[in-house]
Amino acid sequence: MLFLTKAGIKKIEGNIVGDGRYFDGPKEVSTWQYEDIGTYYGTGGDGLCFYRNIKEFATSAGAREGDAVSMKPGYPDTPWMKYTYSCKTGRRGVGDQLYLYTTDLAPIADVRGLFGVDRKPKTVQCSNKYGAYTCAYYFRNHLVAKGIAVSGSAADIYAGKYVRTEIGSNEGLKAAPKQSKLQILGSTFSPALSRIAFITNQRSDNFYAEACLRALGREMTGSASYDSSLVAQKRVFKSMGLDISSQVSLADGSGLSRNNWVSPAFFCDFLRTMLKSKSAASFIESLPKPGEGTQVGRMRNEEASVRERVHFKSGSMDGVRCYSGYIESTDGAKDDTIIFSIMINSFSGSNWKVMGQIDKLIALMANENK
Repeated sequence: MLFLTKAGIKKIEGNIVGDGRYFDGPKEVSTWQYEDIGTYYGTGGDGLCFYRNIKEFATSAGAREGDAVSMKPGYPDTPWMKYTYSCKTGRRGVGDQLYLYTTDLAPIADVRGLFGVDRKPKTVQCSNKYGAYTCAYYFRNHLVAKGIAVSGSAADIYAGKYVRTEIGSNEGLKAAPKQSKLQILGSTFSPALSRIAFITNQRSDNFYAEACLRALGREMTGSASYDSSLVAQKRVFKSMGLDISSQVSLADGSGLSRNNWVSPAFFCDFLRTMLKSKSAASFIESLPKPGEGTQVGRMRNEEASVRERVHFKSGSMDGVRCYSGYIESTDGAKDDTIIFSIMINSFSGSNWKVMGQIDKLIALMANENK
């Protein structure tokens, strides 16, 4: 509010517009699975997001199998959305298999799937496809609450060209102003890139990973579309001396698309190059140890002297488990650091059994460079 006060603004004639055009192109990759697009890890976004584009639902199972699941929309408030619930209470042990089927093409979404009868009530996080509009909605409400009158409504930029005040309607659209003609009244800065990388890797955050890729595309090519961002990514790999011609196929920043594939050899080359870089310390620190971030519960039966030396990142889908990282030597000498990449595809057994065997393999390698 301080920057508005300094600018002498006491009332606003017009709309509060959330402008996400800093990132151009679609919010998601076309090869993401439809059910993933509605999840908290498949939100996607443009240049202006809100609450990581997550929509929360207070969820509880019915009394018996086949009953309706109780779901109440929570934060953030999205009154323009119409939610329906086709989901059912499932048998004991089925877990949480709820998926929000949604799109940014219309303000309608349906929750489908099963929620186990034995599951405790929880907050289910799904996707909000109108992050820029949500930001404008909350900012307008905040201004009014602080005594600044606003004559118009919340709005966003539709199709990169038009100011849209009503989600789901193309009536009354007005041409959006060019960004170069906008006057900046205030600004803020993000955390340092090292901190962003730390959060991304520690919690395996797809939203952050996609934002990093698209920011790279914007910086290097002038466009944050996925095509341009992937071109920028290839340039970075080339500048690092890494050959991706036969070892890598990339479709996004997070790995959510099944059109991604990367060889273990490439991961080892990448990790080796990063170990020699000036960013080595912060990069290694960003990778969780067993018991941290997404690796909680991993290698719990191993000695602390082993767990403390392992830094690794996981990647998983149904039937896929991948783990890559470093095992430091006891004395911390870089030359004795073990670099590894383990990838298992198309398995049909228990996830926990597979992960348990991988833990044992990592522990065996750790015993080689005590």
